[in-house]
Amino acid sequence: MNKICRSNIYYQIDDEKIEDLLQKFKTKKEFIICDENIQKGSVVIIKRTFSNQYVVKAMDTISSIAKKFNVSEDKIKSINGLKDNRLFIGQILVF
Repeated sequence: MNKICRSNIYYQIDDEKIEDLLQKFKTKKEFIICDENIQKGSVVIIKRTFSNQYVVKAMDTISSIAKKFNVSEDKIKSINGLKDNRLFIGQILVF
């Protein structure tokens, strides 16, 4: 299912600067919403847009979804914050 999916990430600052976040989230400055004086403990919003959204079905694996949409397994795991290969029926993945 190809459609635009918008998602916000709420991220608590440790010792990063805006430039660090740009690189970490592979985004542009206009997609980061925060106060001008960010400091440790500040929360920033990172706006993300994805072209694909997929709802996990029975028997789906990260590998099968990656093949179906021609995207790497690592990309799916990274974007969705997955630490392992466990998926749940009804889980929404973006990539």
